[in-house]
Amino acid sequence: MGFFEFITSNYGHEITTSLKKWSKLNIKLGTSRNRLTPPAALEGGLSSSTVLLPVPSPEKGGGTDNLMTNPARKRRWNGYRKRNIMRMATWNVKTLNNRDQEVVKELEDKNIDICALQETKKKGKGQMWLGEYLLIYSGVERDRRAKEGVALMIHKKLTQNIRECKYVSSRIVATKLRSQGKKVNIIGVYSPENCKPEAERTSFYETLQETIDTIPRNETVILMGDFNARVGNTMIPGVKQRFNEDVTNENGELLIDFCAQNELRINNTFFKHKEQHKYTFQNTRGDRSMIDYILTNRKIHCIQILDIRCLCSANIGSDHNLVLGKIRMAIQKPQNTDPIISETKIKVESLQDESTRNLYKSRLENEIDKNPVTEEEDIEDSWRKIKNNIIKAAREALGERKVNGTSRRVKNTPWFCEEVKLKCQEKTKAYLKYRSRKTREAYEEYKTIRNETNALVRKKKTEHWEKFSKEMEHDFYGLQKEI
Repeated sequence: MGFFEFITSNYGHEITTSLKKWSKLNIKLGTSRNRLTPPAALEGGLSSSTVLLPVPSPEKGGGTDNLMTNPARKRRWNGYRKRNIMRMATWNVKTLNNRDQEVVKELEDKNIDICALQETKKKGKGQMWLGEYLLIYSGVERDRRAKEGVALMIHKKLTQNIRECKYVSSRIVATKLRSQGKKVNIIGVYSPENCKPEAERTSFYETLQETIDTIPRNETVILMGDFNARVGNTMIPGVKQRFNEDVTNENGELLIDFCAQNELRINNTFFKHKEQHKYTFQNTRGDRSMIDYILTNRKIHCIQILDIRCLCSANIGSDHNLVLGKIRMAIQKPQNTDPIISETKIKVESLQDESTRNLYKSRLENEIDKNPVTEEEDIEDSWRKIKNNIIKAAREALGERKVNGTSRRVKNTPWFCEEVKLKCQEKTKAYLKYRSRKTREAYEEYKTIRNETNALVRKKKTEHWEKFSKEMEHDFYGLQKEI
């Protein structure tokens, strides 16, 4: 009797039990095509095809096809993967004057949830609506020359999550959101250029450090902005990786020390991309660099950060690219338990039409004839009768409209018409053509179209406000809702 026959006759039961366990593991993992081979069978010289129990077919519940190739299950899995992904961005726009609607259009086209803007050159501090976004801005005092300025643009679906806003300076603005019981601090920054005095650059980081110190350590922190820092490609564990340019400046050293002190990651350096998706700044002289970053603290795990890259297709005439970050982070929209108060109002703006005015005049005369005021009535009854006549005639001639919490916001940018939109699209095509060819002719063509677009925007804005001011002189009440 050979050794193999001896083992089989004396330990056959144990071998069979082990093979059953291995076959169940194959079925559970769904590895019908690449099945695991039990070590006991290989050591005994047996072929895996002779000892493994058959794995059920996909029709009977086995194999990989039943796990991931089922269409309904794949749709659920893809929906789970795409859900809870925040699209955050930072962009140095150079100025928001005559560019605000272009910025809004680009953010809407790219499905951006939160965007940090730099060099807005918007004076003062406050909030305002721009399309579907809430603009939280902080700039210099109104009696100073317009410069610097930072802002955060937050999509309307997230505005109910806002808990606090801080207007630190013309270079730092912060807001706090609530996300499923957790607090997320979004900070938009604009660091002084590397050519500025050292005292100014050091003062900026001291102010930023004071802002960070006010945030509890158990809260999430996301910093986005133009740091004007070149951090090099030397690896520093927990701070930055090697996927970056090989240049370092003084601002870069300040940023690295700041990140190491506060346990922040420079996420741009963790992703390997093509150069066109890596460099955040590029001018017409051919100079380019990585100076716009998205930083996060350790409360956001590295596997939650899916990608950081530049979107070259977004163009508003700035020499900075839009830096997009995809972060898996669920910000649940709170349920609004307050009742929606709807209100009915008369369409007073319809009186601008001459035929409508004549109709209202005739209806009012008819109501006065039907329900006249007599001398025997006191002043209260007379006023009530006149009021009812006016309201009844207005409802019949002008009509009514409902106003609630969702319809109060009126579009106040009618100057951004189809002509302007088409011109902006033409400018974007010329910009992409210039980025692909890199020729002087392409740049001159793009420059010409860009100047024409800016001139058209100024012209449409001027025409709109001149028309609006003339109409206000004759119908102030009807145009109040457009102010």
